[in-house]
Order: sequence, then structure tokens, then C-alpha cells
Amino acid sequence: MKRLRLSGLLLLILCLSLLAIPFWNDRIVRRYIDKIWLHRTNSIEKLHEFEQ
Repeated sequence: MKRLRLSGLLLLILCLSLLAIPFWNDRIVRRYIDKIWLHRTNSIEKLHEFEQ
């Protein structure tokens, strides 16, 4: 029974950490948005699409 509780707790911690990934990703992107460059742009339209 103790082993089952420990497994459940570890699974809960894993799920909560996986749910937090999008929030951390958005935070990192906002911090470094001016350092992100477009790679292999072959058209002006693609460049303007990236700027927006």
C-alpha cells in the first residue's frame, strides 16, 4: 500500500511538471523574442509573415 501511494505521488508530480511546460516555454520566448531569427527565408511574403 505504501508503494502504491509513493507511485501515485510520483505520477502526480510528473503530470504537474508536464502541465507547466507551456507556461515556461512562453516565458522563455517572451524573454528572448528579439534574439529569434527567421532561417531560410526564400520570399518576402514569408519574411512579412514572420514579422507579424
